[in-house]
Amino acid sequence: MKTNEVEKIKYVLVRASAAGIHAGEFISRDGNAVTLRNARRIWRWDTREDSVKARTLSDVSRIGAGSQGKVSAPVEEIMIIDVCEIITCSPEGERAIREAPAW
Repeated sequence: MKTNEVEKIKYVLVRASAAGIHAGEFISRDGNAVTLRNARRIWRWDTREDSVKARTLSDVSRIGAGSQGKVSAPVEEIMIIDVCEIITCSPEGERAIREAPAW
């Protein structure tokens, strides 16, 4: 990469063994610790009322947490320990999670 090029920051879902699921801009990973910026905790995904269903976290990365999902307000930065899964979100999934009302 040239020094004047800026790499696009990935928006990801992170599953941690004890801290649940977080969505945010991937900053770094050190072993099993991940740092996210503009991060939101996904308390619940629920698409029962929606035409497209999210049954797995992989589905959430594609379509969001659903109209009945519960997503926290964003925090500026968070380090999540004991990460066991990182999934890159699709543009649609990212938009849905960013625009979800704060629970």
